[in-house]
This record gives sequence, structure tokens and C-alpha cells, in this order.
Amino acid sequence: MDERKFNYEFIDWNKLQNLTKILVKKVKESGYKPDVIIGISKGGWVVSRLLCDYTDCKEIISLDLKRSKKIILSFLNKNLLEKRILLVDDVIDENIIQYIKSIIPLEKRIKILSLFYTKGNVKPDYYIEEVSNMIEFPWNSESMRKN
Repeated sequence: MDERKFNYEFIDWNKLQNLTKILVKKVKESGYKPDVIIGISKGGWVVSRLLCDYTDCKEIISLDLKRSKKIILSFLNKNLLEKRILLVDDVIDENIIQYIKSIIPLEKRIKILSLFYTKGNVKPDYYIEEVSNMIEFPWNSESMRKN
């Protein structure tokens, strides 16, 4: 049996709200004003919803790329591509970002926001910090069973 130990950091709901408020401040200070926030499932959904609560952006879209990457082809249309998009996830997933880049170029209209990212992955435009340990969020099933 593998006995390696992993370091976990648990992010509770209160900490999540505080971290999101820090990111809202970073986005506002940068001068970027998204027209639409796209939350990548599943971790990006909650963060996206909070971002909408704390900003003037009222258009939010949930996108489940992990289940069906084909959905993005019908989902992204010319009207959406003309908007400033804030793509949101809890922890950046290199595969999803690369897939989105293959469909639409990540240019000045599209920014990436993530609570955290790990070294070697795409560095988001807005983030709290680079992490090397595992992050456990309240929406993870293991967290829900503990409470």
C-alpha cells in the first residue's frame, strides 16, 4: 500500500467568500470589465456565482467541459465571442484551457480567473496564489461527508 502523505488545505465557505472578494478587487484594479462570466464545472460554478454577486457583471454561464467538450462548439457563437469573457475555475485545469484555446484564441477579450493554480499549468490572469498542496473545497464530495 502506498503510504505517501499528501498535504491538504481545506477552504471553507467563509474563506471562499473572502478569497473571491480579493479576486474581485484584483479584476477591478486591472480595469477589466467582463460582459459575461463563464464558470467551468464544477469548482468554477460557485466562484462564478459569487463573482456575479460582487461585480456589475450580471451574465453568467455554466459550462461543463469535463463531461462533453463538444458542447462548447454550439455554445460559443459570434455574439458571445464579441464580449469580454471572464473564464473561471477553482483550480486551473491545463487540458480545459488548451481545449478552449484550440477553439477561440485567448486574447485581450478573454481573461482567466482561478482561486489557485499549480506550477506548470496555465497561469491565470487573476489568482490568489500558486499552490503545491491539494486544495479541498466545500463542494468536494469528501468535504460534504465530513460535515
